[in-house]
Amino acid sequence: MRTGSSMVRQAPGWICLTASLVLLAGCENSHLLTGSFVSTERVTFENVPGLGTGAYVKLVLGQFGPDVAGIIRFCSDPDCALSVKGICDCRFLIDGRYENGDLVFGFLAPYPCDGGDPEELAGWLTSRNNGNSLEGPIGRTYDGRKWTFSRKQAAGDLTTEDKTCDQSFTGAVPDSGPGDDGADLDGGNG
Repeated sequence: MRTGSSMVRQAPGWICLTASLVLLAGCENSHLLTGSFVSTERVTFENVPGLGTGAYVKLVLGQFGPDVAGIIRFCSDPDCALSVKGICDCRFLIDGRYENGDLVFGFLAPYPCDGGDPEELAGWLTSRNNGNSLEGPIGRTYDGRKWTFSRKQAAGDLTTEDKTCDQSFTGAVPDSGPGDDGADLDGGNG
């Protein structure tokens, strides 16, 4: 038969186990978004030089609790093997936050790349499918369009190259949309 004193001696073990489970449950989403995501189609950015006709967008994210750091890349192909010509090939996320299932962040427009005063753009993406996809608006204004981004790499699959952005200019004249004489997404003249 147990006495009251033996139950008291066992209580600290149960308290520690319960506290550990609560802490683990609170931490399970602290790295949910770490990895890379690519848009499932070209994202159009109206009135943004170099992106008027659209680009595939790759997000390389590192989540640390509610804080999210990362890189946004602008690609001419769905595998993100080629950068869009005429703009910075990548930009850093600004003030990334993940709260209540939403990733909110800013980033500088990819043109002008060197100097100048690039416009700040934003994204508000909702996590779907246990963090394997993101969906929502990205760009200058919200026009009702929601873009979908699918996970391409898990955290452990990211390389040093994936996590590096030197914001280098890709070298061609940027386009501002249909009907201009700038570079198109394939690197030729439009």
